[in-house]
Amino acid sequence: MKANLTFYSSSKKPTPDCEGKTALLYNHCSGYYLAEWICFDEDGEFTGFCSFNGKRFSDNFYTKWTILPELEKLENKPKLLKYKNLSFGWNFFLFFLFGLCFGLLLTWIN
Repeated sequence: MKANLTFYSSSKKPTPDCEGKTALLYNHCSGYYLAEWICFDEDGEFTGFCSFNGKRFSDNFYTKWTILPELEKLENKPKLLKYKNLSFGWNFFLFFLFGLCFGLLLTWIN
């Protein structure tokens, strides 16, 4: 599976056609974050990126962002991911991986 991503600086704001898509935010200190919602007000003005739990990322939190491609539109996608929503899956995977690493660290310390 291959996709080209175009990253934008934090000063460039998403347009209303991005509503309903998932974004990937980059923080120069702590890495990448998924924003499952791109929020706009009634007038179509961008109000922010939000995480899966509804928490809004502050405007100075990220330095770059990109819109992730929709899996249905990708060519040569794996069959297992054909109907899968990655936003929840990736968060769960990262949470699981963090827990596993933390558990191994605690075991190693003791």
